[in-house]
Amino acid sequence: MLARHRVNHPEPTPHPSTHRKSAPPATAEPPEPIETPPADLDPLTGTLVHMGLSVHEAQMYRSLLEGGPSTARAAIEHSRLDRATGYRILSRLRARGLVTASGYRPQRFVGLEASKLLDRVTAFWRDEVELHRVVRDLYLSGLAAPGAPVPGLPAPPVSPPGAFPKPAPKFRMVPGLERIGRQMVESIDSAREEIGALLRPHLIPEPIRARVRASLAQALRRNVRVRLGVDYHPPELDFLSQLLHDYPEAGPGLEIRFYAPQLARLLVTDRRTGFRCIHSALTASNGPDLGIFSDEFEFVRMQTGRFQSTWRDAVPLETALRSPMGSVLAPPSSSRELRSWVERAARTELRGAAVESFGMTFPPRWMR
Repeated sequence: MLARHRVNHPEPTPHPSTHRKSAPPATAEPPEPIETPPADLDPLTGTLVHMGLSVHEAQMYRSLLEGGPSTARAAIEHSRLDRATGYRILSRLRARGLVTASGYRPQRFVGLEASKLLDRVTAFWRDEVELHRVVRDLYLSGLAAPGAPVPGLPAPPVSPPGAFPKPAPKFRMVPGLERIGRQMVESIDSAREEIGALLRPHLIPEPIRARVRASLAQALRRNVRVRLGVDYHPPELDFLSQLLHDYPEAGPGLEIRFYAPQLARLLVTDRRTGFRCIHSALTASNGPDLGIFSDEFEFVRMQTGRFQSTWRDAVPLETALRSPMGSVLAPPSSSRELRSWVERAARTELRGAAVESFGMTFPPRWMR
């Protein structure tokens, strides 16, 4: 099982008479569409949508919270979803770690405690507040004259005569998606022992995203242990599929887990440097964002702790390989089979979104 393995010529300028507008440069993919809950959706289910679930996920999740351990059939009936959609939503919730299943037949499904889901979201935004405090201190320090006190910060200590001044903590602010992507590549390329990453691949501009994948593959070839935590959505599955294509000999160094809702973007390399991104104050989910890079001990310790706590609660890939009826969709006995499963999962998610949109009810292929 994978999670147990250490698995130019310039373009011609158009003539003004053509009145053509040049295409904007590609940066990042457009943000995922924000799902607007129906007007008649009850407040409790709407709150779950606010926490990062789709409407159908929220309906299924709430039915399990209300009904307790339930068979797939009972949960689908209680959630008022059609059979095909219900099984697919159960499978997705299980992969995201929001539903667990018993090992006996018929399987019974249990939803993650609502308080734990809320705690996950709260912990993320608590981190955001702390990171903004770091940005505030760095910004004020940059504006202050050398040696001048900074409001809100302790006065710098006075060094005794003849003593070497104590070096200031090393922090670097990294603004913008392009620079954030380049910093990710630089951090991955510097790793010698291990990489811990929580990623949202669709927020990385595509040219940089390919370099991130290539850097991860090169790190694996250097025998660097790589642990990736992502959510279970088509962009994440597509990223994993392409990574396995770049690194077809995926072995014991690569570990993948799913976590929901996975909102953080952080990278810890060799437990010596940390890189963490902060969401923009704008409403757009794809930036402009800000990253903080540092090798300061306390900062690295905090980011390592956040990664470890997320990793412990995340779902190993081999667990996500099981369908709601307990069958293994594709054993990860080789990187080729694993890549095939990841690609099929991504297609299933995309096809399922279309099925929900058009209200189709035919069963998915793996149920036939």
